[in-house]
Amino acid sequence: MSASLALQTTLSRYEIGNGIEIQELVKHHWFESQSCDIDLMDMPPNAAMELHYHRTFNEVFFVVSGSGFRNSLGGKTPISVGDVFIARRGEAHAVTTGPEPMVVLTVCLPSFVNDDIHYLEP
Repeated sequence: MSASLALQTTLSRYEIGNGIEIQELVKHHWFESQSCDIDLMDMPPNAAMELHYHRTFNEVFFVVSGSGFRNSLGGKTPISVGDVFIARRGEAHAVTTGPEPMVVLTVCLPSFVNDDIHYLEP
């Protein structure tokens, strides 16, 4: 069985707030219904995402440089270069930095869906 693979060549860079920038690296589409997005997230010092979850995709995080924290309903866990963690569908998560910047490679399986970011009430 062969897969038809289309690579999107128009990739964008955008800010998601608090100085956090996303650089799209790869947008693959396998078959007609399978997909995967790979992005690079640049986080300045003392940046924080809001705690949120996704209903339709899993998100894998790989720390490329710097250090910070993985935030969940269970609290904060320190993360640094080489650390990997997965936020599964429905699992609340966020990433924050401390006094140094952090770069994180993210993989969304299936592809990221912009209207599938659900923030938790404070």
